[in-house]
Amino acid sequence: MDEELKDFHFLNTPEQGNDMEYQKTVHVRKTSPKTLLENVGNLVQESLAGHFDKDLKTVIKMNGNFDRIYPGSNTSPWFLDAFLSVLRDHGFRNLLVVEGDLMTFRAYDMIRRTGLIHILHKYDTPFIDYEDFPRNEKEIPLLFDTAQVINTPVPHAHGIAKISCATKNLFGVLPVYRRKYHRILSEKLLETNDAMSMYTIVDGTIGLDSESTRRGDPRRLDLLMAGWNNLKIDIIVSWILGYDTPEEIPLLQMALEQNKVDKDIILAGDFNKKENLPRFNFKFEHSLIRKTAMMLENTFLEDTKSFVWCETQLHKLYHAYSFRKKRTDLFKGDWMDYYKGYEEIINI
Repeated sequence: MDEELKDFHFLNTPEQGNDMEYQKTVHVRKTSPKTLLENVGNLVQESLAGHFDKDLKTVIKMNGNFDRIYPGSNTSPWFLDAFLSVLRDHGFRNLLVVEGDLMTFRAYDMIRRTGLIHILHKYDTPFIDYEDFPRNEKEIPLLFDTAQVINTPVPHAHGIAKISCATKNLFGVLPVYRRKYHRILSEKLLETNDAMSMYTIVDGTIGLDSESTRRGDPRRLDLLMAGWNNLKIDIIVSWILGYDTPEEIPLLQMALEQNKVDKDIILAGDFNKKENLPRFNFKFEHSLIRKTAMMLENTFLEDTKSFVWCETQLHKLYHAYSFRKKRTDLFKGDWMDYYKGYEEIINI
C-alpha cells in the first residue's frame, strides 16, 4: 500500500481547534448490526457536530437506485433508522429526505416499495421527490441551494464509473433524462460536485460487487465513512474496494489531472493508519449486455427518443429478470444479519 498510494499524504487524526482540517479528513469506522447506532452516533459527533446548525433546514440526499428490496442497492433501512435517530438526538428537527426519479421508476414508488417510508414515518421525517422542482443553471434543484445538505451514498461497483459512492450519488440530483451525460459522466460529476457543498456519510454496511447498482452481488463491508470532500472520500473508497491507484477510476483520474482534489488526506476514526484500512476485491468486467448498451449509447441512436424509450423498457425487463434469478441468493448471505429487526421490510 505504501507503494501504491505513496503520493498521498496520509496524516494522523486532525488537530483539535484547526477549523480547516475537517475539510480534508475522511473518517472510517468499523460497524456491525449490534453496534450500528452507537457507531453512527460516534461518527456524527466527531465529523459533523459543530459544523451544521441544527435549527436550519437540512436536506438528506439518499441513495435510491432501485424500487425493489435489494441488499446493498439503496441507502439501507437500518442506516437511515440509526442516522435519523442520531440527528434527532442532536436536536435536528427540520429534516427532509429527498431523491429524484429514474427513467425506470418514480422516487415516491421506490420509497414505498422498499419499506423506507416506514423509517421516515418513525421519525416524522417527510420525503420529497424533487424531479419537478425549479433548478439552477447547473440543473440542480434550487432546494439544495437553500439548505444544509447531507449526502448518504452506498459503495457500489458501476458499469460506467467503475465505482459509485460519494460523488456519483450526486448524479441523482440531475433531471431524470440525465443518461445523456453518460458520455461525459466524469465531467458532469465534477461540475455538479463543484456546484454543491455538503457533508457526506457513507452507508458502507453492505456494498454491491460485480457490475451494477441494480444487478450486483451484495458484499458485507461493516464500514461507515464520513467527510466534507466527496472526491477524497472516493479515493479512500476506491482503495477499500480493491483498486490499487485512484487513477484507475475515470472520475478520480480526471479530478487529479484538473486539480479538483489535492493529495492531502487525513484519515481518522478506527483506521487512522493507512496500513490498517480493510480491502475488498470489487474489480469487475463488463457483461456483454452492458458492453453492447454502452456501444449503442455512444452512437446517434442515443439522440433518438424511440431508442431511449426502447432501451429503457429493456432495462426494466432485464432488471426484473435479474432480480428474480438472484432473489434466493440475495436474501441468504451474511449481510442478512443487518435485517434482524427489519424482517417486515423484506416481506413487503
